[in-house]
Amino acid sequence: INRLYVTDWFTDAFEYSWNGSLWDEQYVGRGETVVRAIDVGDGHNDGTNRVYFGGGAWCDHINNLFEAVWNGSSWDTEVIAELPIIQKIKLGQGRNDGINRIYVSGTYCEYYYGETLYGAVHELSWNGSNYDKTLLGSNLNTTMNIVIGPGRNDGFNRVYVGSKNDNLYEFTWTGSSWTKNVVENLGCDVYGVAVGDARNDGISRLYCGCQDGYIYEFTWTGSSWTKIDIQVGSNAISDLTIGDARNDGKNR
Repeated sequence: INRLYVTDWFTDAFEYSWNGSLWDEQYVGRGETVVRAIDVGDGHNDGTNRVYFGGGAWCDHINNLFEAVWNGSSWDTEVIAELPIIQKIKLGQGRNDGINRIYVSGTYCEYYYGETLYGAVHELSWNGSNYDKTLLGSNLNTTMNIVIGPGRNDGFNRVYVGSKNDNLYEFTWTGSSWTKNVVENLGCDVYGVAVGDARNDGISRLYCGCQDGYIYEFTWTGSSWTKIDIQVGSNAISDLTIGDARNDGKNR
């Protein structure tokens, strides 16, 4: 059964279940100040989905990433990592090894508990007893939305992140380490990022939305990216996604 999971701007995460006529609300747990990110997935790779949420407001304050698991009657919540201010959380197989991991983008923090990060992307891997934390990249300014998918249409997942330094980043696992590439510097803050077959032609492409109102589509040619302007609006693009919302078999 699918359900809806929501964070509010203050401290809490909630679950909403459709009962046939209206939505039932269930409290999941309390996070940090400004809980702005949430995702659901099998972070332990044990067949059990869990809820992951976090946020934060200050670089000089411990900002926790929380994990909540349903025990049959209520949610058990615990802290699984201390991170800089959390912007987005995404679960997926970023290393293409059949193992789900947690990917977290973070806010520009000049100094965070012994680390000079200037904006970072972290990966968390469950080792059987706790989570191992890996740094994909730092000095990225504030990193915003984060997605995992075959942006190059080669069946190989990569991690894509937008940043407030105007860059759209691509991270690739080589088998032993992460490499970072800049897809393009777009001259504006990159907020929304998506990967998918939005043209319904069987080709996965990379999409992003910017603070200046532009939406871009990137197609990998085999050696470089080609860019198309989809539209320019009068307002900043905060997020975007691809899906069959009309239930007519077509992605948009």
